[in-house]
Amino acid sequence: MNKFIYSISISVAIVADGSIQASQETIGPMGINSAVTGLTGAGIPIGQVEGSRAGKFGYDNAAGCCNSQVVPDGVFVQDMGAAPNQSIDDHALWVASVMISKQTAVDPNTGVSPPLGVAQQANLLSSAIIDTFSGGLEEDAAITAQVIAGSVWAINMSFGVPLEGGFQMDGNSLLSQFVDWSTRQHEVLYVKAGNEGGDDRRIPSDSFNGITVAASRREDDGVFRGVAGLNDYSDEVDAAGVRTSTHILAPGVLIDVAGANGTQPPRGESTGTSFAAPHVTGTLAILHQQANTTNGHRHQTMKAVLLNSADKIKGIIGMERTVVKQDESDWFSTEAHTDEAIPLDRQMGVGHLNAKRAVEQLAGGEHGPGGVPLKGWDFFFQDDPFIPNKYTITLSEGDFVSATLVWDRELFLNSGELEYQRGDDFADLGFENLDLHLVPAGMGIDQAVESSTSTAWNLEHIFASVPMDGPYEIWVTLSAGDFIHVDYALAWWAGTDARPEPGDFNSDGSVDAADYVVWRKNDGSLAGYNEWRANFGSSSGSGGLASVPEPSGLVLMAFAVVVVGLRQATFADPRSAARLLTCGHGYPQHNGNQRHSN
Repeated sequence: MNKFIYSISISVAIVADGSIQASQETIGPMGINSAVTGLTGAGIPIGQVEGSRAGKFGYDNAAGCCNSQVVPDGVFVQDMGAAPNQSIDDHALWVASVMISKQTAVDPNTGVSPPLGVAQQANLLSSAIIDTFSGGLEEDAAITAQVIAGSVWAINMSFGVPLEGGFQMDGNSLLSQFVDWSTRQHEVLYVKAGNEGGDDRRIPSDSFNGITVAASRREDDGVFRGVAGLNDYSDEVDAAGVRTSTHILAPGVLIDVAGANGTQPPRGESTGTSFAAPHVTGTLAILHQQANTTNGHRHQTMKAVLLNSADKIKGIIGMERTVVKQDESDWFSTEAHTDEAIPLDRQMGVGHLNAKRAVEQLAGGEHGPGGVPLKGWDFFFQDDPFIPNKYTITLSEGDFVSATLVWDRELFLNSGELEYQRGDDFADLGFENLDLHLVPAGMGIDQAVESSTSTAWNLEHIFASVPMDGPYEIWVTLSAGDFIHVDYALAWWAGTDARPEPGDFNSDGSVDAADYVVWRKNDGSLAGYNEWRANFGSSSGSGGLASVPEPSGLVLMAFAVVVVGLRQATFADPRSAARLLTCGHGYPQHNGNQRHSN
């Protein structure tokens, strides 16, 4: 019996005329809007761990095993390289396709064209768990994940393991503890498919240091922005009775995925949180492609940036959709909006994944305490319960502020070793209590406009408008009597509407030939071209528009953009390259054991 739980819900949506409702391409504006960034995750190592692995074209040769456009860089089974045709199945291939599918044209043999993956040029290591019956499935999953954990920046887990040994969904099962320990030990962010209906609860979706993803559905406007009914939020346990495992939403209902031999499976079979999670993992790949500093690559930074850039309400600080819960209510009706002890909504987490906004959030750059721009992030530390770290921004009445603070739950191996081995268990030190406040400059904490003061999460989040013009401070405080050093990542985005200029398809603040290249590659629509043409020469804060160059000049400019891009890729920031080492089996490995010091 297969003990793994895959998040597949066999269902289709039938519209009024009796036809099956087709899915929109989820990397476009109706999905996570990643294509417009022009980033592909090129050269970024990411991982996949589940009860099977994706077939590798040219290596595996079983009938119906592979897709020539979905090719992992490496394939593993448990703690070793995979033998040809060993432990492959469709589910793993479909999940991998959401991340790395390169197919762009209709296959003449099948007549179908699965969409591009989120990070088509990322280097995927796909690893299958085998139930060895020696120490439990949780041990097997931990061993399997550890083999690739030091070699990748993010690991996708589109599977679940039933609870064993009487554990609850409180983060204290062996596998959930392993994920939180490995996140810190290996500097890797785990992305877990959220729970769905059924009698078995699925771990490690209740881990603290990773990201758990719920599935979104399309609303009547065709946009993925509604919490799907398949998500299950029961039996989530914490000391305060309020913690949810869901961090964020991503498309998960009727998703186009690539099947074996260039086919496309029925959309009803590609429904579930299994297909929501890889949208997040792929987005992390393109964010790591963009990152060019050590602190930019850290898992805390990536988590804060990804969560803080999520959509909640359309039109506010660049948000592109209004997200609704299963009862059609929006963020302003959630406990997370009204109760400072609850930073995440039980159903939607912080909102819906928007890869384009995540890229813009990361591009805001790192800024330490003091005066900061309206959009940015910081990887820093707090060690004084009496002195808050303050980030000062100037706002106008009615402006909104979104800010997300994350830090780690700390676990150590009781064995004292650096790597997990069968039979090991963990010493759980829990996490310190950091809080987040938005305070008018010069005022005290009792005058805060908004606060997030949870004790059940190692995460705080605020989303609020300010009542008057003036400077405001985002406070990071340590609520403890001890002077304990706590590393954290903070991301913030403030203002009225910080969307890029119309036609700015690469989100760099100006509309030029580079945007034409991105439009032609990822959009190609007449509407997109007209938007670019009408705004050519404009930039954020600029006045007039320049004239659109003649076609011949445009071609030359586009060629120049490509050359400049190649030069930038060749002479990238050496600090980023320095973090990538080569491990024994030939795959890039980042040094996850280096710790931040101050």
